[in-house]
Amino acid sequence: MRIIARLPPQTTEQVEYLTAATGHTVSHIVREAIAVYHAQVRGGRKGSGSRLLALAGTGDSGHTDTATNYKALFAQYLDQKYPRTPPTPEPAPAKRRTAKPRTTAGV
Repeated sequence: MRIIARLPPQTTEQVEYLTAATGHTVSHIVREAIAVYHAQVRGGRKGSGSRLLALAGTGDSGHTDTATNYKALFAQYLDQKYPRTPPTPEPAPAKRRTAKPRTTAGV
């Protein structure tokens, strides 16, 4: 099948980048893009969100209770990455000497 298509400038730049970076022809890149899109549509996927959901549960964190304790685990991670140091107290401002009120003697 022969395809003639008008592409917006941004898409043209993307295709040109892909051809330069991979060394593949425009025809090859278009075939690959159609294959990926076809797999998404046929699989009932509608975007990258479903690809992210497909990753859910595939990692092995070593914890069996991650879903229950995610806040505590995240806090522990942050404490390790950014250790809390007690704030250094600022020095107290120097006290100014106040003049004693003058008393007039003998008036």
